[in-house]
Amino acid sequence: MRVAPQTIAIKYLEDLSDNIMRCAANADVDAVHNLRVAVRRTTQVLRIFEDQFPHAVARKLRCRIRKVRNYAAPVRDRDVIHELLLKLKLPPSDPACAFLRGERAMAACQLQKYLGKLIRRGKPKSWIDLLEAKE
Repeated sequence: MRVAPQTIAIKYLEDLSDNIMRCAANADVDAVHNLRVAVRRTTQVLRIFEDQFPHAVARKLRCRIRKVRNYAAPVRDRDVIHELLLKLKLPPSDPACAFLRGERAMAACQLQKYLGKLIRRGKPKSWIDLLEAKE
């Protein structure tokens, strides 16, 4: 049985949408990581099947998804660096760890504001609608 590329892409967009909702509610380490994974997977599906979609649709979706990635990246980067510092046996009370926690909190706030704006504007759903219209 053959599955249409739109069906596959829609499944990944739905997963991305779920992760956007979760991360907007709570941008903890796991939520941000899962959001970035969903962004990468969705982007790759859109690239793999790009010749199956109208050029403007695939390009528009990748551009929108790239913005989500750009907001999530600073948060995830700080999570990774913080984890590395702890593996190097730096105590959580060390000024470097405290600095990273503060930087992460600010980046997470910006991410959540952006995701909230997307949700209020119905964007994750409208992205899915773009592909559903092409089936």
